[in-house]
Amino acid sequence: MNRKYVNMVNYCAIIGCTNTGGKDKVSFYRLPAVISNQGVQTRELSEKRRRVWLSRISRADLLPTSYPYLRVCSVHFESGTNYSYLALLISIVDIPFLLL
Repeated sequence: MNRKYVNMVNYCAIIGCTNTGGKDKVSFYRLPAVISNQGVQTRELSEKRRRVWLSRISRADLLPTSYPYLRVCSVHFESGTNYSYLALLISIVDIPFLLL
């Protein structure tokens, strides 16, 4: 069986950033999900984290339907990485804020 695989190229959502996953050696991070199956406090924290990301990305043209495809490259994180193990803690290291 012959299958063709299509490489998806990631584009950074930050206006003015030209980093892509195809040519640049950067990592890409998704918009944090809203976690709704682990209690009210977890849902509220994850909603807050998502709101903070969206406010930092600061793009009026984004629609909720585009959120699953939204990516921010590692250039916009102080450490160069998104601290996924701290996913529910709102801290400066896991919110994009550089070169915005």
